[in-house]
Amino acid sequence: MPTMTAQNIIQRVLITLHEDMTSPVRWDKDKLLLALNDAQRQIVKFKPEAYVVTGAVATVAGSKQAIPDSGIQLIDIIRNMGTAGTTPGKVIRRCTRAELDEERPGWHTESPNAVAQNFVFDPRNPKSYYLYPSQPATSQGYVEMMYVAVPAGVVVSDWVSGSNVITLDDIYSVDIYHWILYVAYSQDATHSSNAARAMAYYQAFLQGLGVMDQAEANMSLPPTPTAMKI
Repeated sequence: MPTMTAQNIIQRVLITLHEDMTSPVRWDKDKLLLALNDAQRQIVKFKPEAYVVTGAVATVAGSKQAIPDSGIQLIDIIRNMGTAGTTPGKVIRRCTRAELDEERPGWHTESPNAVAQNFVFDPRNPKSYYLYPSQPATSQGYVEMMYVAVPAGVVVSDWVSGSNVITLDDIYSVDIYHWILYVAYSQDATHSSNAARAMAYYQAFLQGLGVMDQAEANMSLPPTPTAMKI
């Protein structure tokens, strides 16, 4: 579990920026916090495995289902969890839609059952999946699911108190630090050298995640940060 607080990371950033940690003049702490929250989302965008959630998720009537609103991509469905979400049950096996379509052409309209046997998932539609049998109109079941989620952001009130740890594991705290400095220097054109500093921190961010080659193949320029406006 993470133990690093947002305050710890931003204080380190302020030291690097040669700013007063209590009352910074050029870089507003709340805007640095916005950059920290952006950093966590960017990390998950590059490395989905950085924030995987496992838990009981309620289903809805019918065969077509969706991952939670906070989810980005389904990874796996493990087992049934009863109609209250607390009772571990039978495993749910993944199969292809082609297999079900071939063997049971009417599987979407067959008799429903709260206990699922199979699930169908297409990575081209990462937030949806299908269950067989379909879920009933009432008393639907829960399934235990693994999915990539959007990291929760640190709010200003918790930043002020210093009580909120980052959502991602502590191992990503250095990458968050690099992203915040990339944003800060990108938004400050007072010194001509800041553009080079921004690029250096962006490259450090990518290298820390091990995605430097991938990023260079996908883009010629880094994304323009929008979290801060100095």
